[in-house]
Amino acid sequence: MRWEDAMNRTEVVAVLGAFLWISSACSTQEIGFERDGQDYTEIIRQNYEVNPGGTLTADAEVGTILISSTVNNEVDVLVRKRLRTSDADRARKDFNNVQVKFSKTFNEVRIEVDQIKNVTYKRWFWQDWPERLHVDIEVTVPMEFNLDLSTITGDIQTGDIVGDVTARTLSGNITTGPIEGYLSLKTNSGNIETNPVLGKVQTVTLTGNNEIGPVNGEVSVRSNSGKIETRTVEGDLHAKSLTGHIKIGSVEGDATVGSNSGKIEVRTVEGDLHAKTLSGHIKIGFVEGDATVGSNSGDIQTGYVQGKLKTSTLSGNIESINHTR
Repeated sequence: MRWEDAMNRTEVVAVLGAFLWISSACSTQEIGFERDGQDYTEIIRQNYEVNPGGTLTADAEVGTILISSTVNNEVDVLVRKRLRTSDADRARKDFNNVQVKFSKTFNEVRIEVDQIKNVTYKRWFWQDWPERLHVDIEVTVPMEFNLDLSTITGDIQTGDIVGDVTARTLSGNITTGPIEGYLSLKTNSGNIETNPVLGKVQTVTLTGNNEIGPVNGEVSVRSNSGKIETRTVEGDLHAKSLTGHIKIGSVEGDATVGSNSGKIEVRTVEGDLHAKTLSGHIKIGFVEGDATVGSNSGDIQTGYVQGKLKTSTLSGNIESINHTR
C-alpha cells in the first residue's frame, strides 16, 4: 500500500553490464551493474539542472532516502540497489523487480521507486536465509529547495535545507538537519529527531520517540506510545502522548501538554501552561503566566508560578514550591 493512490506504472529498461551514459542539454544519466565484494549492485544516476526554490518529490515503496544540499544549481540522484548473493542472474532478476522512474517538469524533480511484486524465497536446510534487497536513494539538491519525501520501509535523512520539508515513512526513522521553513514529519514505528528549525514544526508517531528542536516557531508533537522531548521552543507548544513520557524544555509562548499514563516534566514556560495526565506524575518548573495542572492518580509538583495556579488530583500528592497568587 502506497502513501498515495497508485500511479500509472512506466517500464524502465535496466541496462546491465558496462556503464551507459545518456546525455542531453538538461540531464545526464548513468546506469551500471557490478560485483562489489559479496554483493551485486546496480547503480542508476540522474542529474538535472534546476533553479533554487524548486521541489524534489521522492515517492518510494522501498528504499532509504538520504538528502544533502549543495551550492550548485542541480539535483543529482543516485539510486543504489544492493543484494548479497553469488548468483548474478538472481541479482539481475531481483533488481528488475524494483523499477526507478525520473521526471522533471519546470522546476520540480520527481523520483519514483516501485516494487513490481513481492519476492519470497524458499529455504532448504543447508541454506542460510538470503539477505533482502537494499535500496538507497541519495539525492543532492540546492540548499534553497523544497522536499516532499515518502517511503514505506526505509529511513529518511535530510541535511541543511532552506525550504518546506515533508517526510513520511511507515517503519523507518526520520532525521533532519537544520531547516529554515515548514517541517512536517510522520512515521508509524520509527523515531523522529530534528535539529534547529526556523519555522513551524509538526510531527506524528505511533510508537516512535520524538526529539525536537530547538525551534524558532510553533511546535505540534503527537505520539501514541513514544516519548516526546523538546528543546527550546520560541513559540507555542502542543504536545500529546497516550502512554509516553513528555519532557519539555524552555517554551517562550503558551504550552499545552497532555498524556494518559505518561510522566510530564516542563522546565520553563513564558506564557500560560496547561498540563494534564490521567495516571502519570507532573513536574513543573517556572511559569510566567497562568498554570493549570491536573492528574487523576499521579503526583503534582510545581515550581514558581507568576500567574494564577490551579492544580487538581484525585489520589496523588500536590506540592507547590512557590507561586504569587
